[in-house]
Amino acid sequence: MYYHIQVPKKEASIQLSKLPSQTMATQQVRVVEEKPVPKNFKSIFAPLWGSFKTLQRMESGAAAIPETAEAIPKPLATDKLNVVGEEHNESRERREKEEEYVLEYMGLPNYWREEQFRARYRTPEEEREALTSDSYSDQRPYADPFVLRFSQDILTVELIVSYIYETLEEIEERQREEEFLEAEVKEWFAPNEKIEKSIDNLAVALDNLESAQDGFELTAEEKIEFLGLREHIQKIKQSWLDAMGSLYDIIPINLIKDIIPNSMKGDHEFRPSGQPNGDKIENANRRVEAFDVSVKNLKDALAKSPLKISLDTTSEEEEAGIDIVDKISERRAIHMHEAANTQYNLKGVWKIGRDHVEEIKELYREKKIDKIKYNLVTQDDFNFNLRKFQLSRRHSVE
Repeated sequence: MYYHIQVPKKEASIQLSKLPSQTMATQQVRVVEEKPVPKNFKSIFAPLWGSFKTLQRMESGAAAIPETAEAIPKPLATDKLNVVGEEHNESRERREKEEEYVLEYMGLPNYWREEQFRARYRTPEEEREALTSDSYSDQRPYADPFVLRFSQDILTVELIVSYIYETLEEIEERQREEEFLEAEVKEWFAPNEKIEKSIDNLAVALDNLESAQDGFELTAEEKIEFLGLREHIQKIKQSWLDAMGSLYDIIPINLIKDIIPNSMKGDHEFRPSGQPNGDKIENANRRVEAFDVSVKNLKDALAKSPLKISLDTTSEEEEAGIDIVDKISERRAIHMHEAANTQYNLKGVWKIGRDHVEEIKELYREKKIDKIKYNLVTQDDFNFNLRKFQLSRRHSVE
């Protein structure tokens, strides 16, 4: 087994920084020093909207020049594994085009999304079974461990609670002034897609765990404990819908009709309540607090379960300026690096979050990980070469 949750003795709670690394190598990667997470929510989620200059150049039809230290964009390697950064929403919308570029133009045999790459090669026995059995089920753990992915989504939702409190304060102020600005309203609710995705990720993770499509590194007992959290996640989703609906209810309908998320349509369709503004503010405060409580209850349930996984920063970590969100993100980056290094001669492209690419580069500069054997490519470099390919195809047709 390559990844295992350590259950501590007696009442001691486990910090995710102490979870073992999912590697086959004998070298031990030491705990890294992390930088504190930014306090401003908008700065945390700024990458959601990408580089404005790059997008401008892309939309104008010109191949964007990457803003990297290298003068020449780094190409994909055809003789080894390429680990390539992406902004997930951008790549999700053009996945087929990326696959066409990688598989057909570059001639590489494999393309993996972030969640698809495995932690190790198949053994000879597994390879034979995969080739001969119609019912073969790949039980190799994923390179990005279940516990870290699940934990980071919980912490992302917790950050969202803080942002919603900030948003509510700004809405109250505008409501008193009886002036809502369209641009400001759009900014308040711009992260909604990310919010919904993080909450849904938790439910999907448990669905995949239950259907034996994920969490292969977990024991049967550990899987049962995770599946016992399903009711908490359902309450988080419902309380978020309620909180968002109460915030929308305060704002003039003409400013929000085009930004209400899909999850609030149909069964959860938003309808203005017609309450006086004072009652709407009070209702919104209650519902945001209920959302906050539902998230805290999930964290408490995870900590008090036999898993004993704490998602709170310890006092020692606070004094050292270490934040649990950064810690988990870096742990994920380390696991990705180790899996890629173990299988560096697999030919293909593995797309991961662009922040993880930057984390791997920083870890290497600080000599906290071993040599990078695979080809590490930034999002900007990949986008440049993809756009160049698309332009060449367009000109050849013309």
